[in-house]
Amino acid sequence: MIQAPTLLLGGLLFFAAIPAGYCESASISPPETRIICFQDACFNAEVAVSQQARVRGLMDREPLQSSQAMLFVFQNPDRYRIWMKHMKGSIDILWLDEDCRIVGMKEKVPPCTSEPCPTYTSDKQASMVLEIASGTIQRLRLEDGAVCSVSPSF
Repeated sequence: MIQAPTLLLGGLLFFAAIPAGYCESASISPPETRIICFQDACFNAEVAVSQQARVRGLMDREPLQSSQAMLFVFQNPDRYRIWMKHMKGSIDILWLDEDCRIVGMKEKVPPCTSEPCPTYTSDKQASMVLEIASGTIQRLRLEDGAVCSVSPSF
């Protein structure tokens, strides 16, 4: 029968054998970001490229600040749907084509309050979707056809 002190010593030896820096390299890296600008108004956008990141989106996070955004990037243009499940505040949504041109907008989209959650889409195909703080479309007077810039570019 193995004694408790032997188990404790074995555990300590195991942790001592982990290479220095292992925990740091195994930690979760910060999300990829891009700067998205419409004329002089710029947003620090967290980029959601993977399916898992796109599904999670802004769920269970604090509402976006005026300079924050979430950018969903897709492989192919389509009419992508957005939902507001587990959101803590309203947002504005912009659908963008491959040239970063606005092809659809929804303002002040509220959080989902009952299942099934409604979905929102544009009438035109998009390659990206940008979620920004509620009221930003009106504040910046954004319109269909406005073009943004992305830095660094994709």
